[in-house]
Amino acid sequence: MRGRAIIDPFAISINLAHLAEEIGIEQAAPVGIIINELVTNALKHAFSEGRAGAIKVKLQKEGTLTLSVADNGIGCANAQREGMGSRLTRLLAQQLTLSAPPGKACP
Repeated sequence: MRGRAIIDPFAISINLAHLAEEIGIEQAAPVGIIINELVTNALKHAFSEGRAGAIKVKLQKEGTLTLSVADNGIGCANAQREGMGSRLTRLLAQQLTLSAPPGKACP
């Protein structure tokens, strides 16, 4: 039996904007894991039930490294508990001395 896709891959666009051209390997691996977790989280929670939308990933390095992942999905409830992915993202951001801004993040 073959699995079914959870989402329509053509219904969601991913925009990679202002990606930093060079970062060291000590930053690249954790940043890649964080981006993967946040994009996966958006696909899972923001675009359920076949909704179309967009995800924007922005990574800039102007003295400090700044990462932003945003979507135009449905959002999530305020009373969400911190899940494993959120915890991993927060810990990797601390390791990189980035700040994980407070906001609506689904687990």
